[in-house]
Amino acid sequence: MSRVAPQPDRATRLRRARGTLILGLLLCLPRAVLVWFVSPALDLLQVVTTLVFVGGLLVIAIAIFQLRALRTEAVWPIGLIGVASVAIAAVAVLLVPPGTAPFAYGGSLIAPPAAAAYQYGYLLLGAMSQLGLMLIVGAVGLAITHRRSRRTG
Repeated sequence: MSRVAPQPDRATRLRRARGTLILGLLLCLPRAVLVWFVSPALDLLQVVTTLVFVGGLLVIAIAIFQLRALRTEAVWPIGLIGVASVAIAAVAVLLVPPGTAPFAYGGSLIAPPAAAAYQYGYLLLGAMSQLGLMLIVGAVGLAITHRRSRRTG
């Protein structure tokens, strides 16, 4: 007699995947808000929210795999999307290297809109490359797992 619990129904798995996606987005939100604040006192908070942001991207990657698993077991499209996002982010960083856009700063706590937009651009590029790498590694790992389970099963 097997003690493995039965697989939840499709609606339950879809609800879980959506909840995971929302959690990932909420974990990314603090870093997106702190882009607007410029203060040496907030440096440690910036580092912490960046780490939480990366954790949020990992949760989003898990949600993507959960949502994809509801449709098919094929993972190569996710891997291709990951490769494309890493390539696009790399080309964008080569075209506009960091630190090339000087902004006038008046010493206030709030960043100038142009500087915040610049930081949002790099936050997006970082998210694209990190999420892309997570999707590549996840797709390769899942493909290996599927292949091994077909051999033994």
